[in-house]
Amino acid sequence: MRLMADVPGSDLLSIFSIIRMPPGLTDHEFAQVISRSSQLDIYNVRMACPLVPPQVLGLVPRSLALKTIAALSQYDGDAFAPTLEDIIRLGPSIRLKSMKPAGEVLQCQLWRAPNYAIPVKTIRVVVRAMKFNTLDIHTSDHRVFQVGADKFNFDGLGAARGLSENANLNALSALLTSLAPDAIMDDFFPLWKPHTIIQKLKLPGMTLNNEDPAFAFYSRWVVLMYLHINSTSPAV
Repeated sequence: MRLMADVPGSDLLSIFSIIRMPPGLTDHEFAQVISRSSQLDIYNVRMACPLVPPQVLGLVPRSLALKTIAALSQYDGDAFAPTLEDIIRLGPSIRLKSMKPAGEVLQCQLWRAPNYAIPVKTIRVVVRAMKFNTLDIHTSDHRVFQVGADKFNFDGLGAARGLSENANLNALSALLTSLAPDAIMDDFFPLWKPHTIIQKLKLPGMTLNNEDPAFAFYSRWVVLMYLHINSTSPAV
């Protein structure tokens, strides 16, 4: 998936996001490097230093984002800078009603769409928010299938089904790990500090599904981060 921030001649605002802090720099030196290249306020960057990466540092024009990523790489740091449009392009959450393993696929009932079979080999990233008892399944065709524990039938777990929503999500996570061992399992949402950009995220069905904007943003943003990390060519 090519990010809009990669499009030549585009100076869209990019969501500048730190992935790895430069190991040899103090917080003040790091803030100087970022502020000098990106024109982000040095005080705000310095205040973000204690946060555990990955984190959003601010909105930056694409040209400055590329410059800042290059400057950071000289100190063995890493960052990426998708646009809000990149995040929106991953599409709405497809709410699942039930799921049952069937060979190489997961047979799924959807709430407002025909039944669908997810090939397990297409599962790339699973993002979980324990606070909301919600789990997003991202596939290689850039779909986002969502399990909301309060409206999901866990009968497909069979004997592994538990007595609570949390126990059932644990069992479902374990099942997905066994079926798609190469998929990334991300449960770091509680460590992430939402940025005000989340208020601009509008996806079809968000209100109807009563989705939390912070998790909807994080789930897609972190998938773009993993795409950046796993890319064989430089990308933002």
